[in-house]
Amino acid sequence: MPSHVLVDPERCTQCGKCVAGCPSGAMSCASGHAPAVDASKCDGCGECFRLCPERALVLGGGAEGVLWLLAAGGRAAQAADGAFVSALPGLERGTLVRAAREMLGRGRHAHQAPSPATGGQGEGEEGAKDCRESEAPTLCVSHTRRRGGSGAGYPAVVAYSVEMGRVLQLAAKVAPVNTTVLILGESGVGKEVVARFIHMSGPRRNGPFVNINCGAIPGSLLESELFGYEAGAFTGARREGKPGMIEMAAGGTLFLDEISELPTDLQVKLLQVIQERKLVRVGGVKPLNVDIRIIAATNRDLAAMVARGEFRADLFYRLNVVPITIPPLRERPDDVIPLIYHFLDRYNSAHGYKKVISEDAREVLTRYSWPGNVRELENLIERLVVTVEGDEITVRDLPKAILEEGGVSQPHVVVGGIMPLRQAVEEVERQLIQRALAENRSTYSIAKLLGVNQSTVVRKIKKYAATRGATAPSAKAR
Repeated sequence: MPSHVLVDPERCTQCGKCVAGCPSGAMSCASGHAPAVDASKCDGCGECFRLCPERALVLGGGAEGVLWLLAAGGRAAQAADGAFVSALPGLERGTLVRAAREMLGRGRHAHQAPSPATGGQGEGEEGAKDCRESEAPTLCVSHTRRRGGSGAGYPAVVAYSVEMGRVLQLAAKVAPVNTTVLILGESGVGKEVVARFIHMSGPRRNGPFVNINCGAIPGSLLESELFGYEAGAFTGARREGKPGMIEMAAGGTLFLDEISELPTDLQVKLLQVIQERKLVRVGGVKPLNVDIRIIAATNRDLAAMVARGEFRADLFYRLNVVPITIPPLRERPDDVIPLIYHFLDRYNSAHGYKKVISEDAREVLTRYSWPGNVRELENLIERLVVTVEGDEITVRDLPKAILEEGGVSQPHVVVGGIMPLRQAVEEVERQLIQRALAENRSTYSIAKLLGVNQSTVVRKIKKYAATRGATAPSAKAR
């Protein structure tokens, strides 16, 4: 039986929420196209209808489509069945689902929805990843399935573009092995998110993920933080000594962010750890075996640093086994709208709001260059969620810098109600003249900005000055 879930391409904005939120992994999307539904995987749960902000999902097939949805036995069918039983007391739960299956001529639904208690999986916790591919990878969403109520989840990788699809495809290839990975990219592109994706997609997922920022810890403390120290190693040391971050990552992954900031003397010790999987604590003499995977990241050009003598060549080659470069957000605009909805969901939930964003505001945000990358976008969405009055985020709520780069002048015309057209035109003229006068001393400059003759500007200034009871600027001021 085919899936009857269809997508209206005229309404779909390709936000990616239905793809990322589909419990059965039945939805996928190629860049620039509306999502498609894999009928062999769709279990009719109806979650995509709930997630779509544009109401772009359609239940096709007429009566057969309705019967198919009920026979699926998913959440939508269960809700409908519950309402049916409530309306007709005495009927057993499941009556509607069984009737639909009988009418469709099948004794049971071939794609029974998984049990909510188990998620259709075994016991324990498992990191899973769903990657859809067309000619090029376009979407990979990483998620953790919780079974039996145990296990901690981790942030989803929101990737809707071809560029990020390739990044996650490579990350998925190296996840099952212990190879050292070097993640490259500008600040804020999501290097730690990709590192966590690799960790959670591999055999070390149940081990620790230890993150240390090499640029955030003073050099005098970094050695003891990384390698630990023995009792009495230095003044103020703990009597029992202390294991370092490398030891704490045993059985898991050590993520070295801003590896370019690692002092030269520590680069030698780290090289030994990578080569021999052994370390010596500060003040110690006995090598300790360490079972770790190392993922490093930087926003600097390590090859150029090696050429200048600022970074050890041997360490660079040891780290650069599998380089993964994350493109900046300006080079993957297809990810902007899905990220907007991802962060809207996060901060609406965190702060108890139900904010939505207008189509015009979304378009402006996709034209912005995002020098701060995903981090800048996330911070902006949180700010808008907590500061915007009302439930809709519109163009006028966006910062001036984003409006100017997005090709939107400020202030822009906002129609607050119905008024005579002549009055509306005069009001716009008055505001433009007032703004131009505040920013320019010459009527000739104002005329050039507004695209009219200088005499027209003088006449309009006099008109609106008289209307407001003000004095028009003198001829000398012009």
